[in-house]
Amino acid sequence: MIIIYIVNILTMKKKNLLVALLIFVSFIFTWCQNNNWTWYSGTETVKIWVIAPLTDAASAFWIDAVNVYNFSVKKFNETHDDVKVKLIIEDGKCEWTSAVNAIQKLINIDNIDVLLWGWCSSETLAAWPIAQERHLTTLAAWSSSPDIVAIWDYVYRFWNDNISSTKLAEYMNWKYNRTMAIYTNDAGQIWLYEAFLNKYEWEVMSLKINIGEEDYSMIVQQLASKKDSIDSIVLFWHDDFTIWILKELQNFGLLEQFRNDIFGWYQMSSNEVIDALGVETLEWMKQVNANMETLWSTEKWQMYIQQFKENYDVQWVETFVYFDADGIELLLEAIENWARKSEDFKLYFDSITSENPRDGILWNYYFNEDREADWLEDAIEIQEIHDGIWVNI
Repeated sequence: MIIIYIVNILTMKKKNLLVALLIFVSFIFTWCQNNNWTWYSGTETVKIWVIAPLTDAASAFWIDAVNVYNFSVKKFNETHDDVKVKLIIEDGKCEWTSAVNAIQKLINIDNIDVLLWGWCSSETLAAWPIAQERHLTTLAAWSSSPDIVAIWDYVYRFWNDNISSTKLAEYMNWKYNRTMAIYTNDAGQIWLYEAFLNKYEWEVMSLKINIGEEDYSMIVQQLASKKDSIDSIVLFWHDDFTIWILKELQNFGLLEQFRNDIFGWYQMSSNEVIDALGVETLEWMKQVNANMETLWSTEKWQMYIQQFKENYDVQWVETFVYFDADGIELLLEAIENWARKSEDFKLYFDSITSENPRDGILWNYYFNEDREADWLEDAIEIQEIHDGIWVNI
């Protein structure tokens, strides 16, 4: 069709030639747009989809993530002329309906089929059947539900909280045999709790808090009635919940009794918890967290976090910054090599095997048969706070 049109142009009289050329250029431009071609300098554009909680309960954690993504993509675009990356971020609100609406918009309106990025497990479980049907490769950085990876062969998980639950349970098995687990009805905490139960070999008493309850004193009253029957307390992660529980433990005079035997997740070293309670209150408490001693010893991480902090403040904890950073850097590395469309990313992820691991910002890792990242080093540690510093124990 195009050849015939060109022949017609060449046989036209000069007075009609300009009009014909304008029509021809308009046709080519429209065709390029409809087929997702870029019109300038031969540069390709790869669009990374992001579905995450911009509003609602988990939005505080997301601030660091969006800053990391923007920071890494900006650096990439500044140093690459042949390919550019565009982030398209939609609000999944950490809940089912919003996540489905977000992915439908990405597919039907934005008309993109490059990559998806998951965060909350509720968002992932809701939206990813649609992604699987469309064969859209997904890297779920923080979705921790055990139900995710085994179901779909286009979903890869960079982080699995079962690892941290297992680490904590194994540590506590040889020292504690009557623990009190306190968690909320948040889906993420329930999965952490259940994973912990699967590995902890001794007696567990539990207190479940409904999100939004303000009378934490009643919860601690229940704990106080059992204080002589327990030897440890585990607080499943959530900043506000942790702050209120520790304050009530202090009010009931239980903080000193259990100070050396209180465990948390990454939240214990978050800026919000430290600002609210002070490092003196947290002294001798413990948490399961990324191996920060290893983290700070790597040149890659030191360079990345230094440059990041020159542009942004860390809002929550550096653990989240690390995993968000290594995830987006993995995508950019794939693009830098040859990945452009969904199937390309799947092939690239599948090439990261135990025989061919990836040298990440912190640890070397590969994707196992369940498409979960397996680290070749000891990535998770139990930490204790001494003089305001978290150290591995």
